[in-house]
Amino acid sequence: MKRKLYFSVFILVIFSLFCLSSCKRSEDFSRGNSPAYNQSSGPYIPYRDQATQAVNAENSPYGKMSGAGQAGMYGQSGGAGQASFAGNAGGQPGGPSGLPGSPSAASKFGGPPPGHQGHFGPPPTVPRIDLSKRLYWCQIDDDEDVNQVLSSPDRFKKLTDTKNMNLYRLLGKTESCVLVKADFVVPESYRGRALGCLVSYIHFADMAYVNGSLVGRSGVFAPVNIGSFYVSHQYPVPEGLINYGGKNTVCFKIYCRGKSSFSGKMFVGEMKDVTEAKHVIDFWNSLVYIFFAGILFAASIIFAIFFIARREKKEYLSFSLMNFFTAIFVSFLYSGSLPVHEFLRLPYDLFLRLFLCNGALIIVYFYVGFHFNYLGLKERLISKVLRTIILVVKIAVVMLSPSYTILMKICPLLLFICALELLYAFSIVLLSFRSKVRIKNAMFLLYGIIPLFMSLLLDFILRYEIRLVSIPIVTMFGWVIEIMLFVIVLAVRFERLTRANEYLTNQLQKEVEIQTKNLTIANENLAKEIYRANQDLEMASIVQRKYFPSPNRKFKGWDMSITYNPLSNVSGDLYDYYYNEEILKGFSLFDVSGHGLSASLVTMLAKNIIAFSFDRGLKRKHSVSDMLMSINDRINREKGNIDNYLTGLLFKISEPDENDDCSIQFANAGHPHPVFYSKKRNSVEELKYSGNQKHYGAIGLLGIDVSFPESSFTAENGDIILLYTDGLTESMNENMEAFGIERVEAVLAKYADLSAAKILENLLFELEKFTDGVPKTDDVSVVILKKEDSSSYQENEENLDTLEYLDAEELEPVDEKDN
Repeated sequence: MKRKLYFSVFILVIFSLFCLSSCKRSEDFSRGNSPAYNQSSGPYIPYRDQATQAVNAENSPYGKMSGAGQAGMYGQSGGAGQASFAGNAGGQPGGPSGLPGSPSAASKFGGPPPGHQGHFGPPPTVPRIDLSKRLYWCQIDDDEDVNQVLSSPDRFKKLTDTKNMNLYRLLGKTESCVLVKADFVVPESYRGRALGCLVSYIHFADMAYVNGSLVGRSGVFAPVNIGSFYVSHQYPVPEGLINYGGKNTVCFKIYCRGKSSFSGKMFVGEMKDVTEAKHVIDFWNSLVYIFFAGILFAASIIFAIFFIARREKKEYLSFSLMNFFTAIFVSFLYSGSLPVHEFLRLPYDLFLRLFLCNGALIIVYFYVGFHFNYLGLKERLISKVLRTIILVVKIAVVMLSPSYTILMKICPLLLFICALELLYAFSIVLLSFRSKVRIKNAMFLLYGIIPLFMSLLLDFILRYEIRLVSIPIVTMFGWVIEIMLFVIVLAVRFERLTRANEYLTNQLQKEVEIQTKNLTIANENLAKEIYRANQDLEMASIVQRKYFPSPNRKFKGWDMSITYNPLSNVSGDLYDYYYNEEILKGFSLFDVSGHGLSASLVTMLAKNIIAFSFDRGLKRKHSVSDMLMSINDRINREKGNIDNYLTGLLFKISEPDENDDCSIQFANAGHPHPVFYSKKRNSVEELKYSGNQKHYGAIGLLGIDVSFPESSFTAENGDIILLYTDGLTESMNENMEAFGIERVEAVLAKYADLSAAKILENLLFELEKFTDGVPKTDDVSVVILKKEDSSSYQENEENLDTLEYLDAEELEPVDEKDN
């Protein structure tokens, strides 16, 4: 990016040098070095062919020519000796020697003498004849004969005002013609020299006459309407028209439009002197702006490239567009020195609307936007939309104005609106001083406004108060100074940003390499840790499964089947059953909150506590409710500040009576209700506490009161008890529908005649079919106890446990409050 910055600055320098070269070529063009001009050509005149034809036409829009044979148009404001039509000064028809372009005509009317080389001739050795204080004027009609007007000296008035807009002040806003004349004497010592006349500024268009003969023109009169813009005017004073030692008259028929002016800086002198003076005036009043336009155009290209490289920097885009339209605006100031109008053939009105008026309006629009972007402010949508609408309306007013005069009347209002927009931008800068982050940028914008404001003020004083017309537009210099300041600052900012990005990129690359290496090592270590952790979890899973009793066991009068399906390697579900030889004394199912290793460790702790509490309660003939309360107290003391808690069911089963029925007491500690199938009634129901005592709480919640009232029922042969953890009923299918207790009850009723293992197998099949591969979200444990005939019991090896239980008497004694 740093190379791109240097390359962009190089482009700017080359473009500036090219513009200076263009200025030089433009001067060469005006000096007559272009093949489009003859040997002694003067400054460029637009529409030269049409003008020549119009001069010789009877219905000429430029006014009828006077003198016998219509005295010729000498060089079309060109250098000495240019005669496109040669008649004599007294109005006699021209003979053969007076044909256009003939050597004799050139010699007769002041062309280069034999042996003269080039345009310039010998150095000027005669003084200038100053005409500035000899000016008279009168208003004339467009079709009036110039010679007839000159023959009426009483119509002329002294032209004392030779400053900016002097003709406008005399005539107002009307479109009319003025004849300005000056009388002078050419001494005999001037004879044989190529003479010319120079006027520093004429607006709008004019025709020049020497002793009543047309010698040139600048611009085009109505209806074409092409102005001469900001160039000076050089016309030949042909030797054949000069009255040496007597009175001579040079006059200008001026077509006045808008703020017309005629500069009093006017003289007759040797053509080389006139040409050199013209070059100096044109450079400062017109050609110098080509250099400014080149700088602006190059800056617009460079910052457009910057914006493409950094699209988040909107100030580059607004600055680029501002420079682009400023370059277009500036073209109005130098177009008179280049063959722009002949190529484009644009009338003055349209050229003014497109380049000057619209250019200024668009510049102000992007100038305000640049302030927002440079300060890092986000312009409100309503503000941007309103400014855009105002711009579109202003451009529409400019383009749709029916006439030049109306446009000039509207322009002050448009300028006032632009001034309000500039004040809006200035207020944004002032408000930004309240932010410490933006104060530096706001200060620079304020510094940038100062040269522009000072140049505007100076221009107003010089052009509208002092009314100097022949000086360059100072505001252009102030604007270019501001532009160059922004170019420097934005380029430096871009370069710093580029350097910072390069530094960050390099540092980031190094950091990425370091972190990649560290991450690779960490991943290797993590993989080892994960492998070890998985081994540990697998071992913990094996230990936990071995810690639980056999899931399939028959007791006298009971058929039991259990499934234990943890979500991960280890589980928070806990089941156990309590027996004495072949007699089943009780069973339990608990669910520890949470998952994973912490929940599994709590199950290991709780299993012994539950077994100890049940065994001791059974010996002391405690109720199941008291057993759960004892379990709750003991777990609260043992687990400390561990957050896990338990829900669960505890059943106590009596031995079969003479009818082979068993009396069962149970208590529920916040667990899902067990399901009971009655063979006699062929019905399935949930076992819920129906007494008057309050029922609430779970096990292991410190500081929370609990109540686990006891319930009882009788189990007959063929009856089934089903216990489960909530992982069963809350399992989801792909439609996010839960398996639910209804499906559990339906399976139990459908397969009630089968063994406990077959019932459990069918239940798990229905669950798998329902979830259809949807991953589980919780542990699933199910216990099925089916009452069967006690006489059919036969002890076998499957009924022998592989693990011994701790005897309750061998456990540590409990406090009296455990009783």
